[in-house]
Amino acid sequence: MVVTFMLKKVLIYQSDMVKFYKIFLLMILFALAVAPVNADKKNKEFIELEDSLCKPFIKNTNNAVVKIIISSNKETAVCSGVVIGGNQVITAKHCVDKNQISQIVVISDNERFIVSEYSMSKNSDLAILSFLESLPIQRVKIGLFFEDLDSQPGYMVGFGCDGTRLKKNVQYQKSYVNPGVFHIKGCVCHGDSGGALFNTNDELIGIISNTYEDGQKGLAQNIYSF
Repeated sequence: MVVTFMLKKVLIYQSDMVKFYKIFLLMILFALAVAPVNADKKNKEFIELEDSLCKPFIKNTNNAVVKIIISSNKETAVCSGVVIGGNQVITAKHCVDKNQISQIVVISDNERFIVSEYSMSKNSDLAILSFLESLPIQRVKIGLFFEDLDSQPGYMVGFGCDGTRLKKNVQYQKSYVNPGVFHIKGCVCHGDSGGALFNTNDELIGIISNTYEDGQKGLAQNIYSF
């Protein structure tokens, strides 16, 4: 009797273990099947979010913000820039800090201007492009040195997102750690690098330098940090 009872317990235990492993295996198979779907859904949601961030903004007619085409032996890159003088455009240093650049062209309203030389800052992500002749473009107004550490409303203009000149409302705040940098909250896309950060008085105060957090935030160099 005792042997029979123990045998039944062993059989019941084995049966329960088989059921457990079957359930565990089904859970693994289900997870593997659902994971790609969830990943695709998450990727789709991210793309929709990125699109929604960049869609509400308007085309900007300020032709002092220009498109820059940088050609090298290996690639062609697109950045933005801002006319600050008769024959000078300021942009982000990393746009032109490349090896074997063959040509830099500035485009404003379908007019093309070839850069004759450029200089790069040693202290910040800024560069100045120069031309042999003055550009037929009205330069921007330059803002005063910015001291306030509180978040401020403003807007940026650049050729990111869809490749056209877009105006995008943002919030900007001077960095507590690096006074030469502004933190930006708003849509910052690839191609906006070198673009303009304006205050509410339409004065240039910064140059777009970087983007992070999936384009929802960015960095701008204070124009006085050259």
